[in-house]
Amino acid sequence: MPRLNNALLNHEPSYDQQASFAGGQVSAVRRNRLGGEQCPRLVNVMLSPTGVAKTRRGVETIGPETADDTKPIDGLAFFAVSGQQQLVRVRDGKVETDSTGVGVWQQVPGWTPSLNTPCAIVQGLDKLYFAQVGHNMHSWDGTTMTDMGTGSPNPPQVKLLRWHTNRLIGAGDPSAPDTIYFSNILDGAVWNYTSQALRVGAGDGDPIVSMVPWTGNLLAVFKQRSIWVVEIDPSQTVAEMTIRMVTDRIGCAAARSAVLVGGDVWFLASDNTVRSLERIFEGQDSAVAPTPLSQPVQDELEDLDPWYRFEAAAVYYQGRYLLAVRPKDQLRQSRVLSCNTTLGGAWEGRWSGTPWRPLCWCVSVFGGREALYFGGADGRVYRLMDDEPDNTASAAYYLDGGAAIETLIETRSMDFGEPLNAKRPLHVELEVGESATTGVELTLIRDEQADETPLETVNEGLQQVMVPPVTVPFYLSDKPLRRLAVELAHEPPQREWGLRVRSVDGRIAVRRVMMSAQIETLRMVNPETF
Repeated sequence: MPRLNNALLNHEPSYDQQASFAGGQVSAVRRNRLGGEQCPRLVNVMLSPTGVAKTRRGVETIGPETADDTKPIDGLAFFAVSGQQQLVRVRDGKVETDSTGVGVWQQVPGWTPSLNTPCAIVQGLDKLYFAQVGHNMHSWDGTTMTDMGTGSPNPPQVKLLRWHTNRLIGAGDPSAPDTIYFSNILDGAVWNYTSQALRVGAGDGDPIVSMVPWTGNLLAVFKQRSIWVVEIDPSQTVAEMTIRMVTDRIGCAAARSAVLVGGDVWFLASDNTVRSLERIFEGQDSAVAPTPLSQPVQDELEDLDPWYRFEAAAVYYQGRYLLAVRPKDQLRQSRVLSCNTTLGGAWEGRWSGTPWRPLCWCVSVFGGREALYFGGADGRVYRLMDDEPDNTASAAYYLDGGAAIETLIETRSMDFGEPLNAKRPLHVELEVGESATTGVELTLIRDEQADETPLETVNEGLQQVMVPPVTVPFYLSDKPLRRLAVELAHEPPQREWGLRVRSVDGRIAVRRVMMSAQIETLRMVNPETF
């Protein structure tokens, strides 16, 4: 409860803290409404299972190419057959392969795909299949590229392609935008446009945007304004397959945003939210739409360029749903949002930097080890460098193509349990784990407004208190735990206090932030009538 003015009392200091960051970024509401483990802003951060906010891993360039926005990566896949593993990309009107995982690209003759046009690539029957709008489907067996022709019984010219229930499934033919085509079972070369095709929505004018193989024999079909499920029973003909509408209140905004996340499908919806198919499916009889997964960070999705939403691309990798989007007035994708499913769907905020402009993703298993690659709008392929644990990863693992990574972490607003009283701060203490950076800025956030001038720097002494401003360089060495404190007794009182932590390079791991303050009493005009 509020504390009243009483000259006879000398209150002890009060304490508040950001005990961990396990609740992730919640930026769509005011920071004084956040829970104890939620925070308002994270940039280039990964959250550990214990809620430590640490610098994300960097990426390395796979190949010698220089950045060129006129030659984006239109498709990327990993191809694995007995005795052969390859990265395969579509770039600059060429198909190229790399058997090393480090960027020794070799052109594959036999097909010239269109430039700057998404290309779907899937594997089945020990082959890669390529589908691009306006082109015949092609197959690659690791040695030869084959034009599969067109016109029944050859494959249709589609832009969406999946391998599910032991057959190829295509959609996105401009002349039949609501039609799904099926190949023969265990034969991707034989199709029938009449008996092995079905229309979803029966001519409702709503084109198919994406398809995702779901649980069992279900195929999730996303249209612009609706979502459907097709039950593909191999014992039935295509005409006997069951088609069920899930919802006609929402659709999908981008083909590559819809991916399998565990037993669910997450996607960028037509209302600029990230949604769960499972939630929609379970609540389809409800008059109220399920809460979007992206509600905590919805502000990060409000400024998407409506003309380029279709370019959004996602991947699910080691417990994270990564979604690349393009804000207004930006060139290609320039923002990746990360959601950590191992922490119950906590958002890790924004991953950004010059290389982070993904148009497509793929997960490789070279040598049995998973690795994440993405194809960029700059014509380069990048690999996330997460193959070493934190205690052995060198400084190079925290660079983006050789460039330093800026990390930013902000705490929630702390009111010390007294929302009405002003607080005169006494000190702030930062508890960090293994870190190695040459420059960290600590900035006070007063009543939700950040100072223009940071509390410059703090020295590296364990539990040493310094009075800001400080001008000595800040260097955190690789030690398991350090506590860094700054005296704040000279600061004027405010109702709420927070802290921004910004490292300009290297890595930092923030475990928690603690503050102490003297809570000032409320001064009443006539306390006897209170």
